[in-house]
Parts: sequence; C-alpha cells; structure tokens
Amino acid sequence: MNLQIMIIDENHKDINIISSLYESAFPDDEKAPFLSLIERSKKDNVDFIGYFDEDKFIGFTYIIHDYDLHYIFYFAILDECRNKGYGTSILNILKEAGYNVNIIDGSIEEATSKSGKYSRSHTSRNITISWNPIFV
Repeated sequence: MNLQIMIIDENHKDINIISSLYESAFPDDEKAPFLSLIERSKKDNVDFIGYFDEDKFIGFTYIIHDYDLHYIFYFAILDECRNKGYGTSILNILKEAGYNVNIIDGSIEEATSKSGKYSRSHTSRNITISWNPIFV
C-alpha cells in the first residue's frame, strides 16, 4: 500500500468515479449536491481530498476547517477497497498532518486496532472517535 493524496477539483481525471462513490455511499437526505461540494472546496477552509494507491482511486474525505477543528463531513472508500486497511491508513495520514478531527453525523464500519489505540462509540447518527489524544 502506497497511499498518495490529491486535492479534488472539477478537472480531476477521476471526477466521475469520485462522484459515483459520493452518490452511492451516502443517503440522499445527507448529501449536498456534488457540484456544490466542488464549488465549496475552492474555499480556504475546505479540503476535498482523494486518496490513491499508486494511480488507483481508493476513496475521499471532505473536511471543513474551523479554527483548530477539522470536521470530516464525508469519508468514503470504494466497496472493493474496504477491509484492506485503507480507512485506517487515511486516518493515519490525517493524524500525521496534525488534524484534530471530529467526525459528525456519519457511520464508521470499523475503527479498532490490535494495539487498542482507537476507540469507537456511536448511535445511529452520531459518532465519537478517539485516536490517541489527537482525534476526538
């Protein structure tokens, strides 16, 4: 696994795959129009990040920054790439970048590790994730 990150914009070569993943990964009542995400990502406080293993698109995060907090509004991994460690690797990338992240109004399929460094609690709509002291 050799993950690379790339900012997503309307000219990205994989924009159709990214849009399709976005449309299929989230319920209609939890999605903004995809083109709105692209437009809003041009602002300084928004990062629409694609993750790639070599040249293969794996997934994306859509993060909004507010002072020293970073909210992951959308986090999706392609179905065929799930359960292969990509989600954990992406969270590690964010951690190493110094993000203090709150994940809101979503779902996490798996957030555990053999080392016990992660914890997870969730109801049907709210999630709290702890990752060493950086992720809250």
